[in-house]
Amino acid sequence: MVISMEVTPVLEEFKDCKRYTIEELRKSNYEHIKKINSNIVYFVEVPDNFKVEFLYETTAHKLKQTGKGKDENALYEITDLVNRYNNSDKKILYIGKGERKNNKGYKRFIDYLMYGNGISKPHDGGRSIWQIKNNHKLNIFFISCQNAAFYEYQLIEQYKKENRGNRPLANRNSGNSKSNYLNCKGCPRFNKCSVNK
Repeated sequence: MVISMEVTPVLEEFKDCKRYTIEELRKSNYEHIKKINSNIVYFVEVPDNFKVEFLYETTAHKLKQTGKGKDENALYEITDLVNRYNNSDKKILYIGKGERKNNKGYKRFIDYLMYGNGISKPHDGGRSIWQIKNNHKLNIFFISCQNAAFYEYQLIEQYKKENRGNRPLANRNSGNSKSNYLNCKGCPRFNKCSVNK
């Protein structure tokens, strides 16, 4: 199945964001990410003319995946992935966040990309992305956001409203619902942010 470019409402606000393939970010040694000095919300999306195919294997780190028991399989069943994908907008695959800790707001984001490339990094969330064939060709874009946990939750909830209660393929939950709107005060994006309108 070939996916056509269709801007969904949750994407409308971000249609002009610079897109990078996962491969481009890795080849640059994550330089585009390392320049970020703030918390971020990032998106994994299907590029134009990309055929989404699921595999019963992963490019991610395979050893005793985070949170899994000794004999528990960390792979998702193909039928589960196909059903989740078919119930999605077929464009946004994952919404994640990277929050600053010791001025390293990008670290968790980079850990996610390294984990998906088979490197031992603690990042179990969003792992179904790594069961997509040619996942290195998927697009990623990101935005600076002072209150990334709050915004991630709000964006996933907005996505659910637009997609009959379904989350993006790789979001198994909606994030932190206890995040506080008040932490957004002072954010440079406050007046432009769709959540604050």
